[in-house]
Amino acid sequence: RECSGYPAYLDARLLYRLECLRRHFCKPVHITSGLRCRSYNAALPGSSKSSAHMLGRAADVYISGVKPSQIVSYWKSRDYGFAYSGTPNMGNAAHVEVSADDF
Repeated sequence: RECSGYPAYLDARLLYRLECLRRHFCKPVHITSGLRCRSYNAALPGSSKSSAHMLGRAADVYISGVKPSQIVSYWKSRDYGFAYSGTPNMGNAAHVEVSADDF
């Protein structure tokens, strides 16, 4: 799906924390799903209607050789925000996000 003119930006805190994740595991972080427009988000099975992906505050990520549960554990141990893995359609990815009130 194409979403032209979508007026959203990636949250700088998410980008910084993804870089910290990369440095912690010393491996590239592959983003399997990042910023989404409303129509694309709605087309994804199981996606929340208020997904943080639409606000540039969430990403689904994969790191080769690292279990999704390890990504979630690291994210939560650093108090970076909400994270989970193991849901249908996510495969070996983990969902990570920063909260709106995390300043």
